[in-house]
Amino acid sequence: MAKTVKKINHLKIDYIKYKIAGVISFTITFAALVSFIIFPPLVSLLALVTSAILGNVFLKKSHILKIGWKGEEKSLKVYSKLSDSYIVMSDVYVTVDGETSQIDHIIIGDNGVFVVETKNINGIIEGNENSNKIIQYKIGRGGGSYTKEHYNPVKQVSTHVYRVSKLFKQHRINTWVQGIVYFVNDEAEVKLHSNAIPVFSASKGGKQEILTYITKYKNRTGTLSIIEKEKIQKCLLKR
Repeated sequence: MAKTVKKINHLKIDYIKYKIAGVISFTITFAALVSFIIFPPLVSLLALVTSAILGNVFLKKSHILKIGWKGEEKSLKVYSKLSDSYIVMSDVYVTVDGETSQIDHIIIGDNGVFVVETKNINGIIEGNENSNKIIQYKIGRGGGSYTKEHYNPVKQVSTHVYRVSKLFKQHRINTWVQGIVYFVNDEAEVKLHSNAIPVFSASKGGKQEILTYITKYKNRTGTLSIIEKEKIQKCLLKR
């Protein structure tokens, strides 16, 4: 089993914050309803509308954050099946030249460093490596269909790889960094293609495919020693 470097996920923290904010807002909404008896109607109505809108916004945001957090936790269970020669780091922040990347997972092995962007969305996902956006086609709970655009994870992980590579150069670490995109939702039909960045989907056997890809990968700069892997880990832990 791979060594996992665990810490409290920032998505989970933000989810809890927005969830609490939503509950408080709707509590204020209830209080505003009661206040119609005590305060002028206009004041009570303003408080009622404002708190209801904010409560809805906060709870929607908390739902989105929960999906992302659960997706990262689900993918971590997959990566943990790697051998104990691998180190799996979650929720890593890398800052280079004033620009910061929040990276879902970084996997360090004898055969290189892998930067993984995780997506927990369902429906039909279409796009290519040159598009700035990917399109999600989905059937809603009421049976209606809709589309939603997301920033292309291939471009997203490419930016992460660039920053991690540059950080390594600054610390005189010579190793190749490979990007990966993993759609963790079993209900996603992924039609996203890239020649440089492999894209895996849990719905198409991606759980095993991504592990096979990582373990069979040929590092362009050679095998990493235990000391080199520890140096890389320490470098990435610095904020």
